[in-house]
Amino acid sequence: MNILKTTLAAMALATVAHAETITFYPVQSGMIDDSSCCSPYTYFNSSAATYLVSDCFNSTYGCGSSKERIAWRYDIAGQLDDGLPEGAEIDWARFRWNHPTGSFGAMYVDIRIDADTQILSSSYCSYMRSSADQSSFIQSYITDAYSLPVDLDVIAEALEGGYLSTQIWVGGSGTTFFNSGTLQPHIQIGYSMPEPPPGACCLPSSSCIQIEADVCDAMSGVYSGVDTDCADVQCANSDALSGLSYSIVGENLVDDDEPNWTVDVYAELAAGCRLDAVAGDVNQSKMVSTTGSFYQNPYGGATSTSINPALFNVFPDLRYDSFVTIGRTDQDDNVMSDIGIDFTSFESGGAIESSDGSWYVTPKDAQGGGAGFNDELCEPGNGVHVARLTVRGMDASVMFEGLFQGKTAEGMTWQGVASIEISNDDCMTPCDGDIDGSGIVDVTDLLSVISAWGPCEECDADVDASGAVDVTDLLTIISAWGPCS
Repeated sequence: MNILKTTLAAMALATVAHAETITFYPVQSGMIDDSSCCSPYTYFNSSAATYLVSDCFNSTYGCGSSKERIAWRYDIAGQLDDGLPEGAEIDWARFRWNHPTGSFGAMYVDIRIDADTQILSSSYCSYMRSSADQSSFIQSYITDAYSLPVDLDVIAEALEGGYLSTQIWVGGSGTTFFNSGTLQPHIQIGYSMPEPPPGACCLPSSSCIQIEADVCDAMSGVYSGVDTDCADVQCANSDALSGLSYSIVGENLVDDDEPNWTVDVYAELAAGCRLDAVAGDVNQSKMVSTTGSFYQNPYGGATSTSINPALFNVFPDLRYDSFVTIGRTDQDDNVMSDIGIDFTSFESGGAIESSDGSWYVTPKDAQGGGAGFNDELCEPGNGVHVARLTVRGMDASVMFEGLFQGKTAEGMTWQGVASIEISNDDCMTPCDGDIDGSGIVDVTDLLSVISAWGPCEECDADVDASGAVDVTDLLTIISAWGPCS
């Protein structure tokens, strides 16, 4: 779909009114038996499927004798619990019922609102007849289904609390009213929600249009907020995100049964840009996977917020746990959050897959800013650290793909997708003191110096190539202690 068609489709969606209808069925129903229909003497609670009602007024619309009326009670406020949604506007309301066609020529309908404690009774129905909030006289032969508009002030009062009651008395002999299922008399309320102000929406096509938030979401876009303008939003800026890069940290940095290697993954950004979120949606799933398996330290977690540096001395392998991040390798000064991602498989060595989730920081958080690193070509790069992964199997590869979002140096939002496949192709040479080439200067290198102490021609422990392993080599080990950089 081209940008023009996409824009027209969005405009069409945006103009559709958001209308809803709610139907309320009675919580109590029954019949009133009258010695005179003006003075009822008995009320029967009943859920019978039909009610047979006789003439309750004569040809001059006065009171007859030995007649019946029927009534229903509705708990409108209780059924809605928290009321209508905030901002809803009631458009119409009606009382609807069904009866056999042409069985009477006229009727009275009484409607009243009363306190929560009020229930239907003989006296209340008589009171409703003389003190209704709405009373309607219908004089004509009508069809089997009828709809009477209800005063919106009456509905507004019912929504604030109390019960709404309706009552019918007819001018015809032997009229049957249905009282079960969808034929049961009921109250309907129609309301609409005002359309929210539009905002800037970045579409998967990288174009920006002004639409409402729900329409933007339906089109798999990224909404920038109410009243934002496309003039201030930059979508999928190719200059902001140049792709994903990586740097091999080292090999066999953790004590594991299988050979392993560790890699840092970066989102490579233009100068001044920052990264705020790594996400997956229906158009671009987020996936971190390997043809081997990921090492997971029992004292770590799926994100950098679970990596406690205070434990490194006791559990040094924790430093090389597999985790995702934005700009931090441990929990210090780390405010990253995540939502909608199930890390269960990842924590068991498997993949991260998500079509509706993200790990993220806010645009005000410092850790989303770009920083320097050496990429897979041993060239300096600028970007944000998004994962550290330790992979079992020296021949195993890693796949990483996702949707990325951040801000340009000018403060405009950018969004883009990127993916990468990584293999263990380390261009980094061992640093001084890294005798075993593990990528870290540690106790293994120290023991190599001690065991080779003395004259030594072309041995690895002779770090300074002086022809002897001596105190100079020992001091070099101590000075370079830790990961190679």
